[in-house]
Amino acid sequence: MTVRNLIIILLAILCTCNELKAQDLNTDTTRCEYRFNGKQLIVPLAVSAGGVIGISAFPGFRRYVNRQVGKWGGSHSISIDNYLRFAPAVAYVGLGVCGVRSRNNLRDRLLAGATAYLCMGVATASLKAIVHEQRPDGSSDNSFPSGHAAAAFTGAELMRIEYGNAIGAAGYAVAAGVGILRLYNNRHWYNDVLAGAGIGILCARIGYWLLPFEKRIFKLDNTAMATVVPFYSQPERAVGVSMAMTL
Repeated sequence: MTVRNLIIILLAILCTCNELKAQDLNTDTTRCEYRFNGKQLIVPLAVSAGGVIGISAFPGFRRYVNRQVGKWGGSHSISIDNYLRFAPAVAYVGLGVCGVRSRNNLRDRLLAGATAYLCMGVATASLKAIVHEQRPDGSSDNSFPSGHAAAAFTGAELMRIEYGNAIGAAGYAVAAGVGILRLYNNRHWYNDVLAGAGIGILCARIGYWLLPFEKRIFKLDNTAMATVVPFYSQPERAVGVSMAMTL
């Protein structure tokens, strides 16, 4: 490949990054804060309550659900849920970068998402240590709540808040699939998945509720810029890219 062709490619990268800056990194014209409302607690708390009740209630029903779901594949197990749980989070960050109209810029999405997943991690780890519920397969006593389901539903709710109900529905479909796979693999009871889903939804909303306060604490303004400049050095015959990003 000639130096001329390399320069053309780098200029194309520059144009692409400038377009990304306009579409994603500086979206003040479409900004809309997600404010706290007591009604937003109803769904996640109700789902979580169903999971808590299932710890000691309806033990026969819990075993029945796992047997029925497990029959779909006999003695086989599928490990894809270990990776699929991260898909909504990847989509949450990546869709805006790919040009999908988002509620907030990249910096704010990362901040809200990090807060949400931090809350989710603390909540699930604490409950696992407190409840000590044995897994259906008897492998350990940290079944409640499902961390896989919590991670997947956190990402799904982040997608819904950021991109709207239509795209959020796709995220929820993936999260539901993760929950079903946890039952299919006999790693969780149904109530573990319910509790994980409720925790995930709640933590995603907490991430957005806290976003305005975090921006004030860290003194973050509403602009985010990225600049990519290609360069070519004749003496060294070197080609490269210089990138600067202000978040």
